[in-house]
Amino acid sequence: MGGRTGERGSAEGQLRGRTVLPVRSTGISRAVRRRVVRLRRAGRPEVISAEFEPVWSRIAAWARDRPDSLAVCGDGGDVTYGELWSRAQGLARLLGKHGVGADDRVVLVCSRGVEFVVAALATWLAGSAYVPLDPAMPARRLETIVDEARTSAVLASPEHLATVRRRELVISTADGSPGEDLSPPTLQPQPAYVVFTSGTTGTPKGVVVPHSGLSNLVRWSAARHGLDENDRVLHTFGLGFDGAMLELWPTLWAGATLVTCSDLCRVVGDFVAEEAVANSCTVVWAATAIAEQVLSKGLDLPGVRLLLTGGDALKVRPSESAGYQVINHYGPTEATVVTTSHVVEPGSGQGPPPIGTPITGVEIALCGPDDLAVHDGEVGEILIGGHGLALGYLGDAARTAEAFPTVGGRRWYRSGDLAVRDADGVLHFRGRKDNEQLKLNGQRIELGEIEAALLELPQVMAACAVMTEAGLGALVVPSSEQQVDERSVRGGIKDRLPWAAYPKWVVTARAVPLTPNGKVDRAAVVQLVLARRTTILERVRHHD
Repeated sequence: MGGRTGERGSAEGQLRGRTVLPVRSTGISRAVRRRVVRLRRAGRPEVISAEFEPVWSRIAAWARDRPDSLAVCGDGGDVTYGELWSRAQGLARLLGKHGVGADDRVVLVCSRGVEFVVAALATWLAGSAYVPLDPAMPARRLETIVDEARTSAVLASPEHLATVRRRELVISTADGSPGEDLSPPTLQPQPAYVVFTSGTTGTPKGVVVPHSGLSNLVRWSAARHGLDENDRVLHTFGLGFDGAMLELWPTLWAGATLVTCSDLCRVVGDFVAEEAVANSCTVVWAATAIAEQVLSKGLDLPGVRLLLTGGDALKVRPSESAGYQVINHYGPTEATVVTTSHVVEPGSGQGPPPIGTPITGVEIALCGPDDLAVHDGEVGEILIGGHGLALGYLGDAARTAEAFPTVGGRRWYRSGDLAVRDADGVLHFRGRKDNEQLKLNGQRIELGEIEAALLELPQVMAACAVMTEAGLGALVVPSSEQQVDERSVRGGIKDRLPWAAYPKWVVTARAVPLTPNGKVDRAAVVQLVLARRTTILERVRHHD
């Protein structure tokens, strides 16, 4: 790039990326400077206070000032703030007696609700970081993660002790040790938790998140969502999913009540609505696919003021008659759960909802293949900076250095996600660099574009497009009890997509398959599509 175009890219790079991009700092024209000022006013993220307060300290304050207020209730039992703090202190002292302390990691194999919250707080009070595992995950994967985490101890709910009985140090969350209050260290860069996500090699990778990043997220969420002691927040996420951090800690930070519900809420939107109403919830968190079920069906949520969602690309908007506000969230595990948010306007025909603007303390830069900032309206990779960055991948310095480059003296995370920034500074998600974009017969195909076309059909409530060994396939969920005719589906999208993007195989289902974390299970969709292909081919052979 040269001339004024190069100057423009450099100026935007300095603004949006704070020198994360290769730039020349001289020769910026007056016109470009004016543009920088406009962008700075429109999109510069709010700067968080330098004062640091660990999450546990606010919970301790509630335990002191309002000990009888309900902290957690629901399927996992009830506990007040005073009882919660007392149990966490006792369990932390027991960990200390076993030599667990600073720089250690403790695996949590606990039921959602009281047992998990007690175990997590106890781990922090002992000066350690917790590693949350979903007890429902396959035993082999659980064992693999425990090995990879290289932990000092395992805290398990009484009902899950048998799952990890072979470990050297396994402590029940029902145990504890009396004594004086603990004063844990509060260093900002100290790890708060380690979440394991799927790795490209097949081995889960542990993302190490510091207390500073979690505190930044929690303070933002509590303020942005207006949480206070009168709120009751429905807890639906699986514990192995970092989205659970958004349900747990902002709720308890604000002195509100966390309401646990049936595991069915992780896969069925109707159960989310039922549990929210039955438990007088005011705020509901739901994984994207579950929130889309609630929105597509127009489920009533009396008493609920906020439906908060994230974890995947949201494609559905609330109806004009919805009595609650929907807020969409975007963010990778490596940037402490959430980096952008957006209030979703009701109505249809406006395209997929945006992912919004950066949260407090977070910076976003969009860059092209040359690592220069892209122009508004151009697709670029999302680079994330600021207070939310993880410390890196556990025991993998090489992968950490690759994913978290230091440029201009500052760390950034390369998300691999693509987005477009509009003229108002709002970000619109455009899929992944690695696997959402395909080329068939020389034509570039976006799976998201296929899904968007399918969702425009009135007979389709949800859709997922995949590439299989047999070609493009799609799973659709009918919007009514009537069966969807596959030919009508293909016919309905023929004017919306290039011919190369027509799904060769279409399968219908009552719901889109989900992973235990509530994300679309594309591998399961591939298998359903291939099974459909096999059935059709067998019919053809039989007919012949």
